[in-house]
Amino acid sequence: MGISRKHVAGLHPLKKGILLVGFLTTSTTLFSQEPPPAGKVVSAHYTESLISIDGSLSESAWATAQPVTGFIQTDPSEGKPATEWTEVKVLFDDKNLYIAAYCHDRRPKEIVVHDITRDFEWLEELEEDELGYRVVENWLDQDLFGFQLDTFNDDRNGFIMATSPEGGQRDIQFYNEGRDVNFAWVGTWQVEVQIHDDGWTAEFAIPFETLSFSEEDFQVWGVNFFRLLRRRNELTWWSPVPRRYGFFQVSRAGELRALERVDPGVEPSNESSRGAASQWQSSNFQISPAGFLTVLQRQGGGGGGGGGRAESEQDSGRLKVKLYSLAGMEQFRSRGLQTEEVFDGGVDVKYGLTSGLTLDLTFNPDFAFVEVDVKKKVNLTKFPTSFPEKRDFFRENAGLFQLGETYRLGPRRKQEAVLFRSRQIGLSEKGAPLPIWGGARLTGRAGPYYLGFMTVQTRSEDALPADNFTVARFKRDFLANSDMGVLFINRQSEHPSDYHRTYAADVNFQFFKDLKFNAVLAKTENPDSSGQNGMATAEMKWQTNLFRILGAYSEIQENFDPELGSARRSGRRIIHAEVGLSARLQEERNLGSFIRDIFPLLISDFVTLPNGETEVKLLRPQVEVKFQDGGGFETQYIQNFKRAERRPCSIRLSRGDYRFNELRVRYFSDKSKVFSFDARFKKCDVSMLEKKTFTLGGKLQPSSRFNISGDYVRNNFRLQDGSLATYEVGFNMKLTFTPKMFLNAAIRYNSDKTQVDSHIRFRLIHRTSSDLFFVYNQQQDIEEETTDRVLALKYTYLLIF
Repeated sequence: MGISRKHVAGLHPLKKGILLVGFLTTSTTLFSQEPPPAGKVVSAHYTESLISIDGSLSESAWATAQPVTGFIQTDPSEGKPATEWTEVKVLFDDKNLYIAAYCHDRRPKEIVVHDITRDFEWLEELEEDELGYRVVENWLDQDLFGFQLDTFNDDRNGFIMATSPEGGQRDIQFYNEGRDVNFAWVGTWQVEVQIHDDGWTAEFAIPFETLSFSEEDFQVWGVNFFRLLRRRNELTWWSPVPRRYGFFQVSRAGELRALERVDPGVEPSNESSRGAASQWQSSNFQISPAGFLTVLQRQGGGGGGGGGRAESEQDSGRLKVKLYSLAGMEQFRSRGLQTEEVFDGGVDVKYGLTSGLTLDLTFNPDFAFVEVDVKKKVNLTKFPTSFPEKRDFFRENAGLFQLGETYRLGPRRKQEAVLFRSRQIGLSEKGAPLPIWGGARLTGRAGPYYLGFMTVQTRSEDALPADNFTVARFKRDFLANSDMGVLFINRQSEHPSDYHRTYAADVNFQFFKDLKFNAVLAKTENPDSSGQNGMATAEMKWQTNLFRILGAYSEIQENFDPELGSARRSGRRIIHAEVGLSARLQEERNLGSFIRDIFPLLISDFVTLPNGETEVKLLRPQVEVKFQDGGGFETQYIQNFKRAERRPCSIRLSRGDYRFNELRVRYFSDKSKVFSFDARFKKCDVSMLEKKTFTLGGKLQPSSRFNISGDYVRNNFRLQDGSLATYEVGFNMKLTFTPKMFLNAAIRYNSDKTQVDSHIRFRLIHRTSSDLFFVYNQQQDIEEETTDRVLALKYTYLLIF
């Protein structure tokens, strides 16, 4: 039975979009799908021995553990064996999971390490351009070993933990195989490494209380191990992962078996048959009136210093209390305020209600002094610049509150509307901190159900009334890797007539691993709402190693206003399509000796107003070339039609229709080298006007303990009544004393605002998740001759009961 043109013409615009998406992608399912990998299994061996985490693997228990080998390349030669041998073993006791890796290397002097700090860089996220595209790239510029843990074995969600040959630590929490990724997640675990004449070894201890999992007596987890050999830009996995999937395709993982009678975050039993675990006594603590914290260490057990007993032998329990005290000064001359002393303190509490549900409480939370957005690009678009969430209370399980695709990853992705950004709670529109009394958050899962509830109460300040922010999310898994859910957001001030609400629902389907569909319906409500306040989006994507096809439709009504999120375009209908081809060259032949991938991609946008008028027509052909060493080249030629209020080329023009073309070129070198650089050029012509943007960035990293980087951005405008130029220059320095003690400094000048931003931060991680910070922030307005300063000393301490 066919569909006539008459039937299509009579469809609602959303239905038209869904039909278009379906036409673009459903036919592709006729292609054969890649079969799942042959099942790989590793058994964890229980040990009663004391494991010293020192990277030497000298304990006799390691000799009894089952070795796993046979790593397979994802890059550069997918499916071929790894060029260097890697062997992994797994042990466990009552409190910890232990993982050991021996990364053999015939040329250990060529091991590449550039960053040994806690939470070393994993991604490079470039700024969002005026077309709404945010570029996200892998920034893995050193040798690594790491693993995935899918603790519920649901083929959806999990954790990544990784280390470098000099002991840097990195952990990540991900959901729905990377549909949302929490790069800011910080877990409690240990690793120590040693470099040998034939490679390097790594020894991990992961406390069970760091992870959430079921309470079954016999556990089966998903697990996969990976290794990056940076000098060859070679990525290998124990259970093979096709190159299109990246690091979060946990459904390709193997299985970890033989975990028996382990408890998620509770004290071990006293059964003599389960080893000689030391008897645990809770820590005592007191807080002095000055805000200093004194901790009385537990009696007996535990070793001291690096390379000692696994740290979780000292930290066990499902109740965590994190205290902070802060002293400093504030000087805001731009606001006409005098210098003020600051003394503050607060408490965060985390309690594991069940193996899957966690309750977080916070009182007088620390939301202001440590993290700062120094790299503030000159924003010439009409859209506000968004920055990532860095505050502890909001970070864990943050992906639960996102709907549909979150557009974090991919060659070029954008999102027309974001319903919830926790970043906007407790911060003013200008980024200044607002006083928060406290908050509570319940997140986690029970079987196929996911629950997220958060409430935060602010205090009134000056003319701003107190607000309560409440967010509730419910989601359920179904089929192999699909889910659906609802979201409710409410801001209610102390004035009954001052409120804002958002209601939303989403559904996400995944078929054959490569075909995905998602749809979102939402509505906002406030006292001034008068209808036309809804939104609907639908997207379908099919991606293999060779092809990428995507189609999306969005309809955002003119009064739709997600106050705790953002909407790029209200009163618009947007049809978006992408067609791409990813060609991998063979390394042994001709161009393949220095070119790894060639990725031509064609992007199209078509945007209409409610009256049917066309607002935007865009055609964007582009080509990306990735070199074997990790460098690359990109070029784009954008043909665009826009109405003037859309600021073509970021130039404000009188109302009218404009056609313009834009050329973009970028080259970046191998970021694993001692010196690397990134050069970009953009040129846009519209109605006898012209804009050129030059960007040049460089990084010098002579050792794993020191690096310095800088960038220069210049915008040249040729206008009808003259010319205009703006520029921005910035420098960043990082000095690492040990993996847990480092100094960051940054300075940035913005000619548009005649403003200099400076930031210095010293951090000492004296104990897992316990820190000492010294922070100095300064913002100098040269034109107004005013300087704002913040100086702070902060101390945090984590107690686990």
